[in-house]
Amino acid sequence: MTSRTAQERRHERVLDVIRARRSGAPTSRIDALRAVPGLAALPPASVARLDAVGCELERPAGAILNREGTAAREAALIVAGSVEFTRHGRVTGYAHAGAVVGELALLDGGQQPSTTTAITAVRVLVIEGREAAALYGDPDLARWLAGTIRSSRCGPALLPQ
Repeated sequence: MTSRTAQERRHERVLDVIRARRSGAPTSRIDALRAVPGLAALPPASVARLDAVGCELERPAGAILNREGTAAREAALIVAGSVEFTRHGRVTGYAHAGAVVGELALLDGGQQPSTTTAITAVRVLVIEGREAAALYGDPDLARWLAGTIRSSRCGPALLPQ
């Protein structure tokens, strides 16, 4: 078996990126975020800021993201997958890729009003309190966040798909 040189391995990685771009597959975390519903319209600098303050996590179906009645410490953008909200043990709604969960309790410093449970495997971008507040300094992100809050309270993000 012949071992490849560092230059050959680097060349192969470049070719992989070119192939991925041609196929339309995301080639970076920022590309993946831009594919999330609602984020494609944001300027690249705003998506990069969101990426910089968030921590991407993957959770299996059944994982609890927020628990009803606990102190809010973070919000999460659903990058892929679906979650359900339960309050007092009853399902109250659903959210899918592009929705932000835990944001209202985080903004008002209160407790989580519901439990958020992954109903499929999910990938989320977790944003802690201080970082979430800093996002409002970017006018494009502030408008986007306000829109996600408005739509989640008016119903579209909570309707089953």
